[in-house]
Amino acid sequence: MIFKPGVILGDQLSPHLVLAMWVADQTYRAHLVASECVITSVADGKHGTNSLHYKGRAIDLRTREIPPGVRPALFAELRGRLRPIGFDVIDEGDHFHVEYDPHPTAPGAVPPVPPG
Repeated sequence: MIFKPGVILGDQLSPHLVLAMWVADQTYRAHLVASECVITSVADGKHGTNSLHYKGRAIDLRTREIPPGVRPALFAELRGRLRPIGFDVIDEGDHFHVEYDPHPTAPGAVPPVPPG
């Protein structure tokens, strides 16, 4: 796993997000031979006002080096591994967006730790 130059982790990085980074890295490694998992945004970039990026609970993952034939399976596995533990994984077209937004009824969901 590597971070795009300039990525800012911020001061509220959720431990849950660290787990998601590890899962993403392992999932990319399982599907790709010539590319690494690149985190392109955490607390930086332009996102909506209420974005979980600014709360340390969302990341964006580079997808441009993923071969078209591999992308659907990689996305399905990433989503399948993270969704049961409270993450939303969205294919935004030019990147995968991963956010920790547990739904109270999701099995295995753990509420976010409040900052401070």
